[in-house]
Amino acid sequence: MLKTEEAIHIASKEYPGGRLQLAKDLNKRAGAFNNRCNPKQEAHVVTVDDLRGTVRKTGNALPIQALCYEVGGVFLPLPRTEFPADTDLVDAIARLQTDFAETMTEIADAIRSGSIRTERAKKVMKEGLEDNQVLTEIVGHLYMMSDDREGPIEQEWEQLTAESCRHSLGT
Repeated sequence: MLKTEEAIHIASKEYPGGRLQLAKDLNKRAGAFNNRCNPKQEAHVVTVDDLRGTVRKTGNALPIQALCYEVGGVFLPLPRTEFPADTDLVDAIARLQTDFAETMTEIADAIRSGSIRTERAKKVMKEGLEDNQVLTEIVGHLYMMSDDREGPIEQEWEQLTAESCRHSLGT
């Protein structure tokens, strides 16, 4: 998995206008921000404000996913869509199963070949992260559709994800 700095580097590089434009849009000094976002410059440290700003401005959650992975957790975003119709949800689950099977086949083929190239590993990792994102959204939709929820959805979702993270971290 990518380190947080590498994920911010990727997200900021893909931003329209690049890292320097992102720094400007975040009201950061371009040189300092560029150094903090460069994974090769280990003396410079990404700040929480850099992380938050990059994710919010770019809409790319990869830096948050990387940070969660570094501490043994997972990122579970709240779904952005309204409640799906039942058939939409079933279709989404079917697509996820197909995508997941393809990803697992890629992993098995890579292991069998005995030679895993960096590009292939990156491709499989990206597909796995995409599958995880879809699964997270489906689970979120199912949870939001439940009729026996107590209290505001945001509060319950935060509690569930916190419990999940604590369990993942073994605390």
